[in-house]
Amino acid sequence: MAAPFVPSMINALDIEKSVGADAVNQPEDMRAVKIMLNGVLLTDGGTEGALDENDTATSGPEFERLEFAIVRFQNIHFHGEFAPDGRIEPGRKTIRRLRVLFAQQRVPLPQVIGITPLIAPTGDTDTLGFSAARLTRSKPRADWLARDPTLPVAQMVPVFGARTLVLLLATTRMPTFRIEDERFAIVKSTVFNMVTIEGRMQGETLLNCYIGAFLAATVRLIVRNPAFKFIDVVHLGAPQNANEPRTFLTTMLPEINSIFEPQANVTFLPGDTRSVTAATFNGTPFAIQPVEYFILDDRETAPPGAQASRFSDLQFLVRDNNAVTMFISPHLRNLLPTVGGAAESAPSNKCWIRLGGGIQVNPFITPAHELGHAIGLSHILTGADLDYLMRDGQKVFSRVEKIPAETLVDLAVN
Repeated sequence: MAAPFVPSMINALDIEKSVGADAVNQPEDMRAVKIMLNGVLLTDGGTEGALDENDTATSGPEFERLEFAIVRFQNIHFHGEFAPDGRIEPGRKTIRRLRVLFAQQRVPLPQVIGITPLIAPTGDTDTLGFSAARLTRSKPRADWLARDPTLPVAQMVPVFGARTLVLLLATTRMPTFRIEDERFAIVKSTVFNMVTIEGRMQGETLLNCYIGAFLAATVRLIVRNPAFKFIDVVHLGAPQNANEPRTFLTTMLPEINSIFEPQANVTFLPGDTRSVTAATFNGTPFAIQPVEYFILDDRETAPPGAQASRFSDLQFLVRDNNAVTMFISPHLRNLLPTVGGAAESAPSNKCWIRLGGGIQVNPFITPAHELGHAIGLSHILTGADLDYLMRDGQKVFSRVEKIPAETLVDLAVN
């Protein structure tokens, strides 16, 4: 990264010994020359940040770039005076001209406008696993309560899948891209300011975007294996139609998977479906009636005379502890009448949904939200959550479906 300019820097940027081809090449002298070349416009023979100022090797590609840059600078400024030799000597014409131009120009670092997917999202998150939400929280598995603008953007990349990002810059110079740990992902291709990333192994690494030696942007890559989760559906009480649990499950899955597959690489599969006509409350069995049925947490008390169960009461109805068991009925509710569903905890593999519990553009948002809790996702409570699947409270006529990539750390599926 180019060193920031301060008024006294021009006095310090001088060389003691020769730099370049067939030169002494002391490390501090090489760094001084690179800083000055990086601070001069390309049209005036400089490199505008393209040289790595921290690389003081005297052989290899970076040293060859330095030699070429010196030759180019000499050819532009001293054509006809002497033959460019790719070497800068203390006190002579090349260093004197370079120091003057650096003092006059001091080319600023390239300005990063942003980094986005190939199709820029509306808002800070898209439906292919990109997030510029930069969410933070106080501890693991807590709700996401704040944003930190210093954090990098994040991108979920499926193992053996690809995602394309675009680096937006206020410069005509093209960036280069490097991944810190190529065990997890590789750069598959680059075209101008676009880079396509391919996932290799589940884990996390960073994509660094450079303009010359300047680190222009960083992306947190969250690489995920494909994960599969069965959903068992239990209708609490006799349904109006014997096929209602299976119909609900099969019609729900395409909608749910259209949210989770591209953003989390998670696919839900149809499991067991059935209806039951009896349940328990605090160990006492009762016959389920077609009236309000309260699902409570361990701290809540059922209204007098109401039929109710806690998730712990419903555990005996779970056949597969590795699947998500979803309890459904048009009569389910909790103590908040506007709530259309809930999960036991995150993660728990258990949730309930009230059928027909509100008019929405997408009636499967509430099931998707509660499934998210059941497999580990926490609420997002930053005050600007309208596009997030896991915001707290689903509103009528909303179509929320985005999962910020940084929140995938909570998923309890592999």
